[in-house]
Amino acid sequence: MPATAAAQSKEKRSRKKLYLSAAVAVGAGAVAYWSKERADAAYDRYLRSASTARQQRELAAAKRFDRVAGRAFVGMEIGIVLSSYLLFFGSKS
Repeated sequence: MPATAAAQSKEKRSRKKLYLSAAVAVGAGAVAYWSKERADAAYDRYLRSASTARQQRELAAAKRFDRVAGRAFVGMEIGIVLSSYLLFFGSKS
């Protein structure tokens, strides 16, 4: 019986890791989407602005949001890869 309890405990830890990595992937994907939309909006404002100061401000905002989106996309991809690994190879008993 103790071996069975240890196997069940290991299975629970493996599932928690799987759910956590899936949550990281979904959360990072949501941040990436939000940030990409903000970057696109800032870039559109940059294109339509007449003031040089405002153009620089909007371009800086667009670049900042693009960097955040890029990092979030990388985080999402890492979460997807980790989730896939845990799902298919993680719980070998």
